[in-house]
Amino acid sequence: MNRMVKKNPGKIIMPTSYNPPLIYFVLMLYHKNIQIDIHETYPKQTWRNRCRIMAANGILDLSIPIEKPAYEPSVSGNVRVSDHLPWQRNHWRSIYSAYRKSPFFIHYADLFEEIYLLSFSGRLIDWNTRLLKSLICELKLDCSVSFTKQFIKEPYGLVDYRLRLTPKKLWHSFKWPGYHQVFGERHGFVSNLSIADLIFNLGPDSMDYLNECVRLNALQLIEG
Repeated sequence: MNRMVKKNPGKIIMPTSYNPPLIYFVLMLYHKNIQIDIHETYPKQTWRNRCRIMAANGILDLSIPIEKPAYEPSVSGNVRVSDHLPWQRNHWRSIYSAYRKSPFFIHYADLFEEIYLLSFSGRLIDWNTRLLKSLICELKLDCSVSFTKQFIKEPYGLVDYRLRLTPKKLWHSFKWPGYHQVFGERHGFVSNLSIADLIFNLGPDSMDYLNECVRLNALQLIEG
């Protein structure tokens, strides 16, 4: 599963995402040039402040508590992380519990732990970007990420994924190769979980897996 895939040089526009699902990385790997929209009206119940992992009792969604500005437009770039709850510590405890027995947890735990346990107060986009950049660096993902300078209503020349990357769209039409998951024998294989699930379970083979996803779904990716 180590075949390299030719990438599409076209640009895409995407939302910010917390500990993103695998489809997020597949799209970045394929399109290579990504704009993250920070001027969109902030929608509820999306991957912008939520990630999905596999825990002992099944699928578990972890949500970052947020605070929308009282006197500013509720755009993604203005949404702040709430500091009234110890969500960072609680999320890390959930991730630790879910993956501490995974094959590569000991090798990659520090990557996540140092971010989760570092005190943070500020915008959601800044938290997400800090984690995303660390993940891109760890995976050695060849892509360019930038941020919109204004709201783009009609994204000419861009493939628009802002409303398509949502927990309600499961991407079942995608071909997701199975891989070992900690609780796979109990719950069966679950596709498109957080990138953390892939890294802790496949470790250095994570990029091979993402490349294979691109190869198997090339037609859908070309069609956008």
